[in-house]
Amino acid sequence: RYSEYTKYWYLPNPELDPETSDTFEIGMKKKLSDKTNLGLTIYHVKTKDKVYADYVPGEEYKGKKVKKYMNFDSEERDGVELEVKHDFSDKYSAYLNYAWQKGTIEDGGKDVDNYNIPRHLLHAGIEYNIDKLNALLDCQYVSERMSPDEASGEYGAEDAFFIVNLGVNYEIAKNTKLQLAVNNLFDRDFYCDEATAGRTYTVGMRY
Repeated sequence: RYSEYTKYWYLPNPELDPETSDTFEIGMKKKLSDKTNLGLTIYHVKTKDKVYADYVPGEEYKGKKVKKYMNFDSEERDGVELEVKHDFSDKYSAYLNYAWQKGTIEDGGKDVDNYNIPRHLLHAGIEYNIDKLNALLDCQYVSERMSPDEASGEYGAEDAFFIVNLGVNYEIAKNTKLQLAVNNLFDRDFYCDEATAGRTYTVGMRY
């Protein structure tokens, strides 16, 4: 792909190998009361043949530098996740989920920070259940991702963003649910690798 506003052409690489990941987690779950639950998880992920887009030294295409998705030796990611759930009543409940994480990519025996991994992730929401109706209002925050540009010392970045999503499920028959989802409810504009979609509607049925 190509844009006149970027410095690179992205060219295909048919020689990519699939990446594989091993995950180790250790956690604790605590019932603080009849209505409140707490969870804490520490995790480590190691990925072999990590697929990552990078600049190809010395290669040009139509007068511009070239980037390709390539396999690197490995990626390691460490993080901690905290989750709290609370039932206000039989109908209303709420949750808060926060994660901090950091990752590195190994290339030729050298570890470098993986700037594609956001440091902070947050989910919070309220759920409503009554009879055959289930509704969920979910808030999502993802922190910015910035990587240093070796040539200019400036930064390429993906915006931090905060969006609100809405989901509704209704049981229209036994084992059959009608579903409606509205992502990015307030139609926020932000840049995340590419310009993101605005408000998006999805309708489905699950049996």
